[in-house]
Amino acid sequence: MSGSISACYRIPNLQPGNYWLAVNQVLLQRGTLAKDSGFPTSNAQGNSGPAVTLSLSPPNGPAGSKVLLHGVVAATLNPLPPVANFCWAGCVNGLQYDGVSITWTGKHTFSASIVTPAGPWIDGATDHLTYPNVGYYRISTQCLELFRGCGLGTSEGSTVFHVTHTPPPFTDQLHLKSPFVFPGQVVKVTGSVPLLDIIGSSQAFVFQFTLDPKPLPTYHLVTSAKLAGQATFVDLGATEVSIIPATSIISHPIVAPKNIQLGGLSDIAVNSNLFGLVFTCVGNGIVETRNGVNTTISVSSVNQALGNSPFPSPGCVTIVDSVGAANNPVLGAAFISPTNYSSGPPYTLRPFVSKDIGQSWTPIPVPAGLQQSSFIGFAQGTRALTALFISNSLEPIAETTPNGMTWTTGPMDCPKSGPCITYGGLSFGNCAMNGSTQQIFYRPTVEGQLRQVPWPNPVNACFETELFTSGKDEYLLSTSSSYPLRKSSDGGAHWEVVSGIPTLPGSSPGISQEEAETVLPNGSLLSASSKGGVYLLGANDRWCKVPIPGVPSNFGPYLVPGRTHVYYKFYENGGMALGSISDTQIHCGR
Repeated sequence: MSGSISACYRIPNLQPGNYWLAVNQVLLQRGTLAKDSGFPTSNAQGNSGPAVTLSLSPPNGPAGSKVLLHGVVAATLNPLPPVANFCWAGCVNGLQYDGVSITWTGKHTFSASIVTPAGPWIDGATDHLTYPNVGYYRISTQCLELFRGCGLGTSEGSTVFHVTHTPPPFTDQLHLKSPFVFPGQVVKVTGSVPLLDIIGSSQAFVFQFTLDPKPLPTYHLVTSAKLAGQATFVDLGATEVSIIPATSIISHPIVAPKNIQLGGLSDIAVNSNLFGLVFTCVGNGIVETRNGVNTTISVSSVNQALGNSPFPSPGCVTIVDSVGAANNPVLGAAFISPTNYSSGPPYTLRPFVSKDIGQSWTPIPVPAGLQQSSFIGFAQGTRALTALFISNSLEPIAETTPNGMTWTTGPMDCPKSGPCITYGGLSFGNCAMNGSTQQIFYRPTVEGQLRQVPWPNPVNACFETELFTSGKDEYLLSTSSSYPLRKSSDGGAHWEVVSGIPTLPGSSPGISQEEAETVLPNGSLLSASSKGGVYLLGANDRWCKVPIPGVPSNFGPYLVPGRTHVYYKFYENGGMALGSISDTQIHCGR
């Protein structure tokens, strides 16, 4: 309760320069300020609640003492509340303890405990720091009767505590081991800041860090014009930090990327071993694109296996083609199960396999002890078709087949080439509400088990992410992150931010863009802007608009690289269709 903090903070992806790191907290408006802002500070009877006679033990002690509070309530409460608020030095202008647990010893009596402050707090009347010097301080209670704004008014009863010893001198300052940091680095922040609000009896209120390019004093009020200049936030303990440049894409360009793995919920499958062959989930099932010619794949037997499907055709969600010759590939696909369709997303997916391009479909076996709902996606880049299932362990269980007929149960495997870094299964969710995530795994040793990458992990599966290899490094492209490009030079154990990717035209700098973006065979980045247009980041490290006639603006969230084309989905006639851009069309306009 002295205001000391110790926390870890990841440095945002900011431009190099000097910044001021501070603890940022909200200043609650209480009393008259709350009433003037439209918040009630009394109940329907016009008071703060039933009267309480409050006493404490011990009655005195040094700052930071733990005191036991005893209360006698004048009225009968039903039900008896399990928590209440307490205040130090007044409920309107003093330090508030939110949600302190109370024990009822009778219908009208209760007990609770708090730890008195051993460091300064912010006085609500003056917004200045107040120190727990020797003297008498009022301890009060409120919110025994819950109503909107009960914690913004006066108390229901109080008593007095005598501080007998002043705590050691207080220094309002934050500290870092080194003042020089780089984007993405996790730094330990220590120091002391004034108290503002307390959770329970002794836990300092949740705070957040902020980095400001303008010099900040160690104590800085952030005022609001909407509240007539009243302070709404306060920056505490500001200290100067120098952000140094991260590895730059200019000095470390992407060269001949390979082993590309696509993360997320993409339903476009391109296998580099099957030249000119693409499979896509569309509204009427699955479409095969063979050298530019589209053919609808039958899914009627999937309908029979799923039962009473709510769709005209089964809801194909994600597919992957893995093994076999181009004239007869083994095809895996996941379909929405009708058993939970009425409950809304996230849906349960059921995986199927076809070894005759849709003439027949058979369910992929579920590992022993698991349920069909345990399916979490297909692995990429492996030597066989691999379906992943979530288990009690951190690593998914895999069902693998080389031919669509014989299956092997075992641990998830590494990609067939490149570093052993791969996507795990998906945490299926509703992208419009709670989102969807995906883990990344790596193998630290040749014979070791796969482990989850500590960071960046998990990644946002609602938007495009790509893992790929360039030279000896592994890269992660993730436009929905504020760190859109990261690389690992040690097989996935540690990752660093790659800087130098400019903001797309028309977009705000420093904000994740959530655009469809992919890496091309020559190392350039191709992005489909949500504001319209396709852009190329080439050798001059600037985005240029690609003059491609006939490309729609209503892109889906993925750009999928193939051998000679980049594929995408777009909205057409109330459904989704597959489109493509030839590599020969991707260049800056003249």
